[in-house]
Amino acid sequence: MNVIELFLLAVGISMDAFAVAICLGLTMAKVSLKKALIVGLYFGAFQAGMPVIGYIVAAQFAEHVISYGHWLVFGLLSFLGAKMIWGSFKKEKCSDRECSATPCTDRKCLSRIQEATLKPSKMVPLALATSIDAMAVGVSFAFLYVSIVPAISVIGL
Repeated sequence: MNVIELFLLAVGISMDAFAVAICLGLTMAKVSLKKALIVGLYFGAFQAGMPVIGYIVAAQFAEHVISYGHWLVFGLLSFLGAKMIWGSFKKEKCSDRECSATPCTDRKCLSRIQEATLKPSKMVPLALATSIDAMAVGVSFAFLYVSIVPAISVIGL
C-alpha cells in the first residue's frame, strides 16, 4: 500500500470523527487550542489504536479465512444491503423534527442543548464509536499483509 492510498484511506475513515469533532466545537461556549488538541488526541489515538486491535485479531486467523473471505464479505454486504432496502420501506413518524411550545418530556429540545464536555466518560464512547470502521480496516490490513506501523501512524495523524 503506497503513501497516497494510505492517506486517502486515513482521510476516509476519519470523516466521522471529524464530523463529531466539529459538532463538539459548535456546542462549546469557547473553543481553545487546548480543547481542540484534547479532542484531536482522543480521536487520533482511537483511530490509530483500533486498526492495531483489528490487525492483531485478524492475523490470528488470516491464513484460514483468506481462501473464502471474499464470500464472507459478499454475504455480509448483501445482508446489510438487503436490511437497508427493507428499512427504506418502513413508514415512521418523525416526531423529533420540530419542538413544540410545551416542554419536551421524551427528549431534549434544541433550545436546551448543553455545552459539550471533554470528560473521559463522554469522549471515550465518542472516540470508540467513530473508530469502529478503523478496526475493520485493521482486519483488512492483516489480510493484505500491510505493514501496520506506518499505516497506523498515518491514520492516527
